[in-house]
Amino acid sequence: MTDQLVQIKLAALWSGDLEKVLNLFCQCFLDDPFYTSSFPERETRSSRMRQAFRESIAYCLSTGLSLGMMDERGQLAAFLLCFDYSAARLEHPDLFRGIFGAQEGQPIPYNDQLHNHILRLNGNTLYLLSMAVAPEYRRMGLASGLIDTVIRSYPQFNLAGDVSNESSLSIYRERNFQVTDIYPGYYLILHSKSQKNSALSIGSQVKLAVPNTEFLSAHGIQFEILKARQLLVGYAAEEAFGLYYFRERAGSVASGVVVQLSYPMYLKFQRLINVSQYSELALGSCILYALNQDYTCKPLLNGNLEAILANRTTEWSLIPDVYISTPVQYLSHRPIQISREDSTANALIETLEFRTLCETGIPSQQAHVDDLSNIKARIKRHYLGKIQLQITDEVTQENYKGEIPLIGPPAFVDLYLALDQDSSCGVLTWYSLSSPFLLSHLLDNTIRNHLMVADGDKAVNFFDFISARFGLIKRGTPKSFVVIPKRKDCLTPEQIASLLVSETIYPDGESYGRLIDRDILSITEDSVGMGQYDRAFVCAHSNVVLQFSEELMGTISQRIADESITLFYIELILFEEAAIQIADQDIISLSTSITIHTPEEFLTQVDKINDDYSKTIDFWDIRVNYPTSQKSIAMLRTAFGIQERLEELKRNQEHLQTVFDIKCDIIDRADSKRMDTSLAVLSFLAVFSAWIDGYDYIATWNDTFSNHIIFILQRVLFVLVLITAGYAITHLFGNKLALMIRIRREKRRRKKKRKNRS
Repeated sequence: MTDQLVQIKLAALWSGDLEKVLNLFCQCFLDDPFYTSSFPERETRSSRMRQAFRESIAYCLSTGLSLGMMDERGQLAAFLLCFDYSAARLEHPDLFRGIFGAQEGQPIPYNDQLHNHILRLNGNTLYLLSMAVAPEYRRMGLASGLIDTVIRSYPQFNLAGDVSNESSLSIYRERNFQVTDIYPGYYLILHSKSQKNSALSIGSQVKLAVPNTEFLSAHGIQFEILKARQLLVGYAAEEAFGLYYFRERAGSVASGVVVQLSYPMYLKFQRLINVSQYSELALGSCILYALNQDYTCKPLLNGNLEAILANRTTEWSLIPDVYISTPVQYLSHRPIQISREDSTANALIETLEFRTLCETGIPSQQAHVDDLSNIKARIKRHYLGKIQLQITDEVTQENYKGEIPLIGPPAFVDLYLALDQDSSCGVLTWYSLSSPFLLSHLLDNTIRNHLMVADGDKAVNFFDFISARFGLIKRGTPKSFVVIPKRKDCLTPEQIASLLVSETIYPDGESYGRLIDRDILSITEDSVGMGQYDRAFVCAHSNVVLQFSEELMGTISQRIADESITLFYIELILFEEAAIQIADQDIISLSTSITIHTPEEFLTQVDKINDDYSKTIDFWDIRVNYPTSQKSIAMLRTAFGIQERLEELKRNQEHLQTVFDIKCDIIDRADSKRMDTSLAVLSFLAVFSAWIDGYDYIATWNDTFSNHIIFILQRVLFVLVLITAGYAITHLFGNKLALMIRIRREKRRRKKKRKNRS
């Protein structure tokens, strides 16, 4: 690497490094105002400094809370010494008083201004005794790197110190330290363990740390070098496919360059590296990207995409944040495969959790007070990890049975699942920030279910993949939420309309022509759109929500905080769509079932479908607190056609009722037929049994009647049995016989009528 100028390693210092630390300490602070006032004679100042601070420095080294930077010669390039404030104060009071310059019997200097501030902090505090950088290594980022390392390495501690060098205060302010003037020329610095490491906020210009500038130059990213040599503590610089990148690595120190970019160039850089593979970190006022997902192919262009971009410069200049959400049903009983933590995903989920609280109100401890407390307990969001998506050219009759051209190599995106724990409803969302995909082709692939996942050495359909991997079944239409950090007029109305209907934006001369649908164009030509504030133009149609927001400039965490508002509304609506589709599928399955159920069994299944749907839809059809939120949800429900889906569900429910009635009638008739047959058989057997018994009984009368009379009586009994049997059969089957006769007569009549007409 051309910018790798020095080899420096981070190491923990121990008691054996005492002389090295004392040497650098005296070298760096010999002419510091604090020490010149304490030791006026320069000839003896160094030896007196060594004598005065040997014990306190040795104490810091013995505690193991001290860091050093060693160069390739084994020389100490920098150090940071700190100690446990509470332990020193309670266990070593004499040493503690000496560190803060108190003579025996004297109070500790500036006690109220310094120590009372520290004692008010929650938890233990590391006190920064001293930090020094050798002159030849200054202004390379070593001091700020050591501070960042301590904050990362000891997140359970507060960090405090007193600083006499006013020019160094910017290092602490950039990291959210509270700076207090405690004494003339002295400042107290405090960093609470609950604080974030940086208060970074970017605008039209962005400071970026990169391993070198070769990648920027190769891809036409305009930049200005602010610092040619920047040493980054806790990072290593690596290379893959010709791209240099940083990776977090304890004990390492990477060399880099700090450049300044315009915000559009910053977005272009994010697209080219596929920012989904990186963690965005703030180092003071500078941004650094650390790789957390290895490259599997060269980013970002392939031949087909390069050919397409020759006619798509306007569309390719759009670098949007894209969220694709799909209502799903969770069928599997196995646990969701939760992925390892990801800083961006964690920030998005935390923001959505906070949005849930904001929109529904902070939960009360009493259920009868908080009628929306259920939503806060039932909804759970899980990060599912990264997958590689592949988009393709449009499927046509010519390429349907052949090989469909790929547009760009596979690119990583992130998945998260919002799940209702009391039902099988869920919303699966994948997102791509500073998306590396060609937008109109991405939306076209999404709506046509052509998205492919690179799974090992093969590509599979996206929804087949999530079904096999996570047990999630698509139950509705994917909804695309696209945030474009530009004004609406960056695209023509026809181009915006194409995106709204998930069509490819065709170049001039394409046979399909421009979209001229007046209903859709009227959405794009509206001067205000669906947005309720003038900071963005929002429009929606069918399955797409577009937001144009020129003022949306910020870090990734700042962007997702803004975008999560609309994403939260979409998530709620898709829970409703999932519930509708699940109930619809169950109704259709039951309606078309060929199994003959008893009325009780059928009714039980109908009740279960209705109960599950009612419970779920009542839950998700919440009333958010803000009137503007209520209006936003109402507008999105209209755009997504939720009411039409509800009406379709109602029709299917009515059809199910008809099927239920028919099935009951069929079952009743079948039962009646079986009953009639049983009665006929029983009647015949009963009559036959009566005849046999009567015949035998009459035969016993031979002592009273002659054989001739007995014979006549037996014949009379036989006639009566025949009459009784005939009556029973006629009663049981007479109506059916008459119906059969009427049907045959009707057929003969219609046949005769047709014959006469001919």
